[in-house]
Formats: sequence, C-alpha cells, structure tokens
Amino acid sequence: MKLGITLLILLFSLVSFSQLSDEEARLVAKRQKVNRKYIGNYELPGKSARITMKEEGRLWVFVPGMPESMLEFIAPNTYSIAEIPNYELEFTLWEDGTVKSLIFKQPNKTVNARKKD
Repeated sequence: MKLGITLLILLFSLVSFSQLSDEEARLVAKRQKVNRKYIGNYELPGKSARITMKEEGRLWVFVPGMPESMLEFIAPNTYSIAEIPNYELEFTLWEDGTVKSLIFKQPNKTVNARKKD
C-alpha cells in the first residue's frame, strides 16, 4: 500500500513538473533546495508546530488548533502567513546553516520555537 502511495505521489510530481516551463521548473527546484532545511517540528509552549513543503516547493505551517497555512517569502529566512496579516515567521540558523529555531512574530507577541528534528 505504501509503495502504491509513493508511486502515485511521484507520478503527480512528474506530471505537475512537466507542465512548467524550463524557467519555472528551475525556480521550483531552487525553492525546494533552499526550503528543505526548514522542514520539521518546532517546540512551542504546550504544543508543536510543523513546517512542511508542498507543491512547487512552497512551505506550509501547521499549529494544532489553527488551519494549515501557506508561507510567503519576505526575505532570507523570513516568511509571512498568507491568510494572516502582520504575522511573520523567522528562522534562526546555527553557524553551519542548519535551523536553530523558528520565531513567530505577531503584532503584540513574539514566540520562539526550538527545532526538534
């Protein structure tokens, strides 16, 4: 069953990639390479946040009790949540370039979430 699902996902990726122009495909590949380091679980007070990558290498955030939301690039290591104005996520990095934590910036509050994996 898992093999069938994996093959279906691979086929979908190939079909959607083949519909892109060469330039769009290069941009998606670059986005996937850059964004891969952000994927994982982050420890918030009392819960975990999860960053995933979906279609075209775009990042998504899921926090229990909130709808899953797509992130929009603002600047290196900084994203906004598409559906929520004035809400930013900033990834902090270790010296070697791996992700250290994720800072949730809201208008009246800032929360730091340590990367778990």
